[in-house]
Amino acid sequence: MTGTFATSFATPTNSCLKIFGTNGSAEVQGDFTELIWKSGGDLIDQPSLPTTNTLISEFEAFTEACSGKSNYPVTYAEAINNVAVIEAMANSSSRGGDWVKIEY
Repeated sequence: MTGTFATSFATPTNSCLKIFGTNGSAEVQGDFTELIWKSGGDLIDQPSLPTTNTLISEFEAFTEACSGKSNYPVTYAEAINNVAVIEAMANSSSRGGDWVKIEY
């Protein structure tokens, strides 16, 4: 399996995810409100997805966690792992794109 994970902190908030499979691809764009299914380059389906204000959702989850109503959807371990990935991306960039080991 081959893939690329990329993010940009130098551009305005923008999200895109594309997954390639043996027989086609699936891609979400427009802050995850557009889904594009393709097979062999041919468009199969392009449904619209509901718009969600992810910042509001995050604040609501944080507020509920602080008030004890629910657990925050990201665990401490997941948050620490996310930071490790971001640090590895920065280290890789400073080394000309070399692979770096992620330390947890």
